Amino acid sequence: MRKPFTNSSGQPIQVQITTPEGVVKTVNGRGHTIFAFPDQSAFVPNSRYYLFSIPQKEIENNPNL
Repeated sequence: MRKPFTNSSGQPIQVQITTPEGVVKTVNGRGHTIFAFPDQSAFVPNSRYYLFSIPQKEIENNPNL
């Protein structure tokens, strides 16, 4: 079960999804179910579990990241 994804007032945050049939729906967002890596270490920058790093040049040149 996922933890609630709520705003500062405790209300569910609404997100839009597109179903496989192409229908756009607004639903309550859901938080993460996993809070640690397989070795039980916490999510941290540069973990060995991250498979693909974003190149520094891409980070510098892409304001959408």
